[in-house]
Amino acid sequence: MSKFEPNKDLDTMIKLRLQVALRKGSEILRNKAKQLAPEDTGKLKRMITEMPVKDLTVDVVSLADYSEHVEFGNNRYSGTPFMRPAMNESKSEIIRQFKDII
Repeated sequence: MSKFEPNKDLDTMIKLRLQVALRKGSEILRNKAKQLAPEDTGKLKRMITEMPVKDLTVDVVSLADYSEHVEFGNNRYSGTPFMRPAMNESKSEIIRQFKDII
């Protein structure tokens, strides 16, 4: 029979809930970014994904090599932001998910 260790067990439970909330939040952001990304060939939307960075950190990124030019523009193109607006539009829903899960 295992011994109940309040601090360790509580830490584990909190960490698991944070991981679930983080996964849900990153899915929300990924989906919104895909919705807002401009579509030409569809590559940009397909390349938007979640990348775990470390234990409780996930980046939502576009792996298309031209994503930065689409988001921020360049000297020939003014840009069509999609990641920053996705974050702004998803923020309250992500926070709500964290509150519900934790």
